[in-house]
Amino acid sequence: MRHAQAILETGIVLDDDGTRAGWEQVVLARAERDSPGRVRAFGRELAESVHPWA
Repeated sequence: MRHAQAILETGIVLDDDGTRAGWEQVVLARAERDSPGRVRAFGRELAESVHPWA
């Protein structure tokens, strides 16, 4: 549940469906091996890299 919440919170800024889908695949793979806090930090950083004004 905490992983899902971290992913939802950090991906909400991505408004393009294609960008969000690609971002989500990468973040979900990270969530399989990292803690929710690390997933949140990674997801936020990745979202900023694909959507700089995020």
